Amino acid sequence: MKKFLLSAVCIVAIAASGLAGYAHYQQSQIDPAILENLEALSNVEGGNPNNYSDCLAAGGNWNMASVCTDAGFHTSTCTVNGEISAFGITVKGSYVKGSSYNIPWARYACTASNENCCVKQGLYTGETKLA
Repeated sequence: MKKFLLSAVCIVAIAASGLAGYAHYQQSQIDPAILENLEALSNVEGGNPNNYSDCLAAGGNWNMASVCTDAGFHTSTCTVNGEISAFGITVKGSYVKGSSYNIPWARYACTASNENCCVKQGLYTGETKLA
């Protein structure tokens, strides 16, 4: 009787741990609707060309990908220098107008990557190319 009771307890413990593992596995799965939203958001309209001829037409480099090599912020303050002349009197000076602004920047370069098109290279702030 003792062996039967011990066997029953072991079977119940194994079944409980199996159910707990399955429940955890189900919770860790990502909802298919979330995956569809993620895919839709990652497919930007008008993104990088995905074939050789479209890449060349866009001025890109085929079999390469844009990689951010450096990024940071540039702090800028509007400073006005000048002089005013009136009635033979000249006043020179400078003053700071407004407050400081942090301008984000990023530098992109092309690196080897099969079946990709590198269009974005150089210095950018947002989507505006600086140099």
